Amino acid sequence: MRRSHAPLDRKSPDGNNQHMAARRKKTLDAPEAFSLVLDRILSRAGGGPKGDDVKDVWAAWDAAAGPWAEIARPEGLRNGVLIASVESAAHSQELQFEKDDIRRRLNESLGREAVTEIRFRVGRPKT
Repeated sequence: MRRSHAPLDRKSPDGNNQHMAARRKKTLDAPEAFSLVLDRILSRAGGGPKGDDVKDVWAAWDAAAGPWAEIARPEGLRNGVLIASVESAAHSQELQFEKDDIRRRLNESLGREAVTEIRFRVGRPKT
């Protein structure tokens, strides 16, 4: 059984379409640096401090990962779970034994529990 639907009335209460035209008009802002846009997105997505966690974890990674920093690179951080790319399955397996120490060093250098878990995925690490 098919129901009929009334057409959407896109006119304002006074009978004109001015509000629709106003909604379509968008002014373009001046270009801004991608880093500023990314900072704004991260702070909105993470509610503020979590956006800072991402930047801080990336900055602290090399020291915390030690010799593994060349082999594994952080790729993402969500809800405390850090995803890092590694070059091979063998490296991923070895890092399973190191991940708790790396996580502990990361959190110590940050002074807070920003990373609750580290997961490794096999793929070419982004540099």
